Amino acid sequence: MKNSMAPLLGILLMILLTSSAWAIEIDEPGGIDLHGFISQGFLQSTDNNFFANTENGSFELKDTGISFSTDITARIRVGIQLMAYEMGDFGSDAIQINWANGDYSVNDWLGIKIGKMKLHHGLYNTGRDGDFLRTSILLPQSIYNEAWRSTVAGISGFEIYSSLPGGYLGRLSMNGQVGKVDINLDSGVATTTKEQLLENTIIYDPNDIQQDTAFVGRLLWETPFPGLSLNTTFWTVDLTMTGTAQSDYLSLDDDNSVYKTSAQSVTGSLEYSYGDFLLVSEYSICKYDFSLSSVFSKQKLETEGYYTSLAYRFTNWLETGYYYSVYYPNKDDKKGERFVVDHSAWLKDSCLSFRFDILDNWVFKLEGHLMNGTAVMMNNNNPDAQKKEDWTLFGAKATFSF
Repeated sequence: MKNSMAPLLGILLMILLTSSAWAIEIDEPGGIDLHGFISQGFLQSTDNNFFANTENGSFELKDTGISFSTDITARIRVGIQLMAYEMGDFGSDAIQINWANGDYSVNDWLGIKIGKMKLHHGLYNTGRDGDFLRTSILLPQSIYNEAWRSTVAGISGFEIYSSLPGGYLGRLSMNGQVGKVDINLDSGVATTTKEQLLENTIIYDPNDIQQDTAFVGRLLWETPFPGLSLNTTFWTVDLTMTGTAQSDYLSLDDDNSVYKTSAQSVTGSLEYSYGDFLLVSEYSICKYDFSLSSVFSKQKLETEGYYTSLAYRFTNWLETGYYYSVYYPNKDDKKGERFVVDHSAWLKDSCLSFRFDILDNWVFKLEGHLMNGTAVMMNNNNPDAQKKEDWTLFGAKATFSF
């Protein structure tokens, strides 16, 4: 049963907005910077459920967060953000520490963070919790799979970052992170493994997860061409799970099966802005080496995802965007020959979004998706026999931020 504590965080935000909490010095030297957001969405789909009972309409699309930060000295800054989110079966509305770290600026071009930080993955992972930061409601699932959101949300450890002006060559920014990622038995990588191991022929239910140190890297080049930047991110993590492996297909029922996986992801990104126009394109591959003790030794798998998006702001209150996203959970089987249902081998998503900036702090969005394929669908929401290849998804979302 879901631990619905997000309303408590929402109440706290309302108290802060209507009480003497505003006496806190906001954005003043030596004061406390206070920021927050409350977001509520709705999803309606045809034929397939998108991580929730969206065929009947679902309000399980929520984000609530509040952050506090302050400067201890001219070079040391500390902060924390509490957050609760819900995306269908994921998030559970439980209040968690989204990030909490100390940031030491060694000099003008080098700095160090220690604590829990947002993990660098593509262009938008570090800001994906802020609905008000982008045009669309849902990010392209080819790069930002909602099922993996909690796993790649943050990393606890340390980060070294640097930004170097290159003169006529532009500016180069680098980030390196070392630590442990968030692993939850009820979401993220654990749920994906439980649902989709070996193209749905084996169901694996983990009861314990151990992980090795994760490594994350980012390289951003702001080119000398105005508005054009190139970005690359990389992360790697090794996991060992112990749990139950079951399969009617293989006559398998093992209560103490060990599943090991080593995952490496590389994402390349291009961003170009010109006035009110924004073009973004990203390509990502993720390689897995995995084994299941009761069934098979080391196997290999490579996923592929990419998208291109366009956005244009017509007025100070209206922005529209479009993206086309493609995802293959097995790069070597794009036709689904080894899947129980062939269209589980891909997801092709055409998305049109409208963003309305009603007031300075209020944003309202509408969007529609034309979907082909069911690659990211979870079995608990969509049994194989009920999955439909072509389907639609509609969304609406309102966000207040300060």
